Formats: sequence, structure tokens, C-alpha cells
Amino acid sequence: MCELKLDGMSLALVYSDGRLERGITRGDGNIGEDVTLNVRTVALDPALDCEDKLKKAGIPLILKSAAKY
Repeated sequence: MCELKLDGMSLALVYSDGRLERGITRGDGNIGEDVTLNVRTVALDPALDCEDKLKKAGIPLILKSAAKY
């Protein structure tokens, strides 16, 4: 039996007053990597309508058919 597995990076986005403040990966499990500029470049997540701090976490997924080589 064989099962497909998606493997990706964990990504946390921190917003303050509706604007992206920081994008951080899990890194090596102890120290994450600041990818804020990368997140802004690919417009991964638009500004949010919130007046306080908000943290969103997830795993980004890019389909092979959408990737540019």
C-alpha cells in the first residue's frame, strides 16, 4: 500500500492593526526563519480587518501545475 504525502513548511503570520507584521517558519524546530519579505513578495495573505494582534498558522501549498520553473 502506498499513500501520498504532502511535505511542506510551517508558516506563522503575525498581524498588527490589520497589516502583516511578520512571517516566520518553523526553521530547524528550535529557531524559526524570518520570511516576512518573501510573504509580502508573493502576496500570500492580504491585509486583514482587525484592530488588534492576530496570529495565523498553517502550511502553504503550491501545486506543481502552478509552479514556475
